[in-house]
Amino acid sequence: MGAERMPGGGACNPYDEAMTIDAATGLQFKQPPIRQVTLTLHFSSDAPVGPHAVAPLSQRWGHDYPVVTERPPLPGREDAGPVSFLSHSEAWPMPYTTYQGSDRALSFQGDRFEVTWSFHDAGNPSYPGFEELLAGMRTSFSDFSDTLAKHQIGLQIQAVECYYVNEIASVTAGELAVGILTGWNMAPPEVERAEQYVGVRLQREASEESPYSSLVMVDSNQDGDPLLALRLSRGVDLQHGNAFDALQEVHEELVAQFLIHTSEEMHRQWGKTS
Repeated sequence: MGAERMPGGGACNPYDEAMTIDAATGLQFKQPPIRQVTLTLHFSSDAPVGPHAVAPLSQRWGHDYPVVTERPPLPGREDAGPVSFLSHSEAWPMPYTTYQGSDRALSFQGDRFEVTWSFHDAGNPSYPGFEELLAGMRTSFSDFSDTLAKHQIGLQIQAVECYYVNEIASVTAGELAVGILTGWNMAPPEVERAEQYVGVRLQREASEESPYSSLVMVDSNQDGDPLLALRLSRGVDLQHGNAFDALQEVHEELVAQFLIHTSEEMHRQWGKTS
């Protein structure tokens, strides 16, 4: 698979505004159920990404993202190759580092960069539509890649990923799970609202028919309505103009799956227009 090479070798109501989730079709929800979005770029690099190379980001991002945390790096992508062990001569892996702002977080490690937006907490803004998120991702990743380029570290994008978490009102987790598993073609059984936990996972790997890997997740939510999360990714090859075009395509596929896994009644409740 080819890869794209980057330069450098009284709370605010989250349902205030209409949401454009597919600029190509004009699809909108006036009251979108979105609670969190994460956009991720998976990359390889010319040289290891180390603390010295990312240190200037603390000055660039520190004002808007004042809380910085580090934790062990996340596992690499499943198709990135077999597990390897560090020798005494190798550098310690870059930790998974997060710069946290009021409603947005910028995170990176040695093989990925991602931006996460939250829309469920008091005071956070409404979901502005994917185009605005994509523009924010471009700006933040440019900061990241330009900083690395000053240390002669070039990045090659290998894959892109979209992750959306939605809080689905008016149904229980059991009803949501049954509806998704049956395509909303049968009445859900009577399920006690006091069930301790309900969870469903639907996973599909990329194939010759479809370049997208997908994971659809239903989970009970002790703090509110059940959660429906969708995680879609695809590799980046030479047919794509750039990684952000690929992110746009992944998002459009995610929207299509979201509409399949939710009911027409839900769409009406959210104020769907097209």
